[in-house]
Amino acid sequence: MMDNSSLLNAFSPFRLRNLTLRNRFIKTAANEGMIRDGLPTNQLVEHHERIAAGGIALTTVAYGAVHPDGRTHETHMYMRPEVVPGLKKLTDAVHAHGAAASIQLTHCGFFTNNRKMTGKRPLAPSRILNKYGLLSGIVCSKAMATCSASSSVHATIAEKTNTAATWKTGCVSRWRW
Repeated sequence: MMDNSSLLNAFSPFRLRNLTLRNRFIKTAANEGMIRDGLPTNQLVEHHERIAAGGIALTTVAYGAVHPDGRTHETHMYMRPEVVPGLKKLTDAVHAHGAAASIQLTHCGFFTNNRKMTGKRPLAPSRILNKYGLLSGIVCSKAMATCSASSSVHATIAEKTNTAATWKTGCVSRWRW
């Protein structure tokens, strides 16, 4: 059985490096389905603002692909300069209620039905059947060479760090290697 001090601890502030959260309640990433044409919408901003107003300490925007080919669906958001104004609007709305914002950076690997890929097949650690994309005509992935995987990951992170730095409003801290 939980004692009162444990319960009260959940409502106490928490410090994670240079970020202090007002309590220990975090909304994790869950695909909101509120992205249009790969960009944040007012509906997404309002959704996260309501969560912040409700008292959450940190809310997480779902599915920010690190590359256009890293999207599960062609409509998903991917990190590029055009998303910054919408994410800044969202972050400002969340901060106005005393909460912090974060984003789930991701890459779908082979699990995609994104018909707008720049390559013919999605990149993945190995060639594998893409059951999810079968009906979209994306049958299997293309295996990445080890060195190309490493350089691709580092190049993508370096590029996206610049986007994240532009969105620097207290919710995105510097990458550390």
